[in-house]
Amino acid sequence: MLFAGETEARPGILTSEFLLTLLAATILVVAGYVSDAFDDRLGWTLFAGVVAAYILSRGIAKAGSKEGPFIVQPGDAKQ
Repeated sequence: MLFAGETEARPGILTSEFLLTLLAATILVVAGYVSDAFDDRLGWTLFAGVVAAYILSRGIAKAGSKEGPFIVQPGDAKQ
């Protein structure tokens, strides 16, 4: 057993949305430093916006989930 808990929703760190959000936010910060289109301050602002949107959407997604046990095992494809 890799992870066990008391809610129906998967832990945030195990979702593909988390990884894609992390990737997008990182790309925005790097682009802010290497691009002439916008500066590093705007890159960090966009980073904060993407992370805030993820947190808000994750909270909304978990708000409607039922309580109940879940177990996530390596190679488990259930959602």
